Amino acid sequence: MLIRIVRMTFVPERVAEFLQLFHSSENQIRQMPGCQLLELWQDADQPHVFCTHSKWESAEALNAYRRSELFGRVWPATKALFAAPPLVFSAQQVPPAVRRANITDKELDRDIINLYLPEPDSYFGTEAELRKLYGSDYDEIIRMAQEDDEPSSPPSA
Repeated sequence: MLIRIVRMTFVPERVAEFLQLFHSSENQIRQMPGCQLLELWQDADQPHVFCTHSKWESAEALNAYRRSELFGRVWPATKALFAAPPLVFSAQQVPPAVRRANITDKELDRDIINLYLPEPDSYFGTEAELRKLYGSDYDEIIRMAQEDDEPSSPPSA
């Protein structure tokens, strides 16, 4: 996956034009082959500075978009509104050094109940309230919590 960040500084009086241009083309960009995400960010301190954050299946997918008729219309119109040259870069996410545990929401709920709420009914309320909170997952969460409470048998020799 390729992450693309484009930081754009607009002439303040032209921000509304940019927003109209972006909103009129964002769904078409998202539908381009290989586009996995497109977001628009506005700088918290400089309201005329925006960034697009996009994720692409590959550099080839991004380059295919950059060669498209859509990009050929949108990018020149966007550049005409700039107050300064854009800062454009592509990046890849660095995997974490430690793999995160693959834990489901149900398992997490079970562990929270076991660790912090030895008597969940007294904390949350009645069984009916717990069923409402957890819905169809209630029985499975309780079953998993009870399995964790059972002593494990010693290994056979």
